[in-house]
This record gives sequence, C-alpha cells and structure tokens, in this order.
Amino acid sequence: LFLTLVAGACFGLFFLLVLLTLFATGASGLGAPALRAATFVAPWLCLIIPLGFLTHYGSVILMTRGRHRNTIFEGLPAFILAASLLVLPFGGLQILVIGTVAGAAVHLGAIWASLSSSGRLPRPRAGFGASAWSALIGGIGAMLVAQILYALAGIIDQFFAARVGSGAIASLGYANRVAGLFLTLGATAIGRAVRRKS
Repeated sequence: LFLTLVAGACFGLFFLLVLLTLFATGASGLGAPALRAATFVAPWLCLIIPLGFLTHYGSVILMTRGRHRNTIFEGLPAFILAASLLVLPFGGLQILVIGTVAGAAVHLGAIWASLSSSGRLPRPRAGFGASAWSALIGGIGAMLVAQILYALAGIIDQFFAARVGSGAIASLGYANRVAGLFLTLGATAIGRAVRRKS
C-alpha cells in the first residue's frame, strides 16, 4: 500500500508537469480556447491518477478475498458524473471536473468501505520484505512497459485528433467506447466458453 501511495502521487505529478509543459510550449496542437480549457482541467484530472492507483489496489485485494463487488462499483464514476450534470445548477467545465473527480473519489470510497466490511484493512508499510516481492519483480517489467504504452496511446491519439478539427476528439471518444463494448463482449464470451470446456 505504501508503494501504491508513492507511485500514484509520483505519476500524477509527472503527468501534470508533462501536460503543462506541452501546453506552455504549444506542442499540444490545441487552439486558444481549447488550450485555456485544458490548462484549467489538467491539474484536477491528474488528481484522478493517485485515486485510481488506490482504487485498483483495493479492487485487487477484494478479488483475492473472493469478492467481486468492484465490478459493480466500476459504474459509480459514470453515475456520479451523470448525476452531477443533472443536479448541479451550473454548467461548463466546472461541472465536468466536479463530476469526474467526485466519481473517482466515490469509487475509491466504495472499494475501501467494502474492504473494511470484508476483513482487515491493509496498512501502508515501507519496505520490500514481503515474500511476494520476488515473484512480482520477476514479471513486472514487461507488464509495466505494456501498461505505460496502453495508457499513453489514448493521450497520443487525442493530440493527433485535436489537429484534425472541431469534434474530432469527441468522435474518437465515441469510437473507442463502441470498440470497447465489442471487445468486452468478446472477452466475456471467450471466458465463458473456456470455462464450459474445462
């Protein structure tokens, strides 16, 4: 847990500095209105990175305890964002930022509340004395590189889409959602087929 806290804070700060540098140098390709909006939104959205680290850490512990509530909890960020858009009296970027950050925070709270009800909460402890470290270090390299490339792909795609014109990023986002839907359905079908054969 201690490493998760440190890694989440470091990655959040790193991506914030990278984004602000891109915005300041003009390398993002964004127009003036979009650049002002992105500069306002970036510090708040980078806060989601440490929250996401803690959320996924808690989700893994839940699954190792045989509880799969995290699958239901994954819908909380979208629900909170939709509720914010419907309930809050103001609009603009502020409501999107509030809804997104609040959704991530509620997701984290739900995971850790479930951890508390299912057993002892993990405590942050510095050090590398746990027996699981040897197995983790042996396979973490390839996984870490793959996850970094996977995470950066979406950001790089949006920078290229921003150069295309108005509405390109939104179109890219909807296309990714549609593709993700079919990939998820395919993975579910394959998983169930494998279980039945085994």
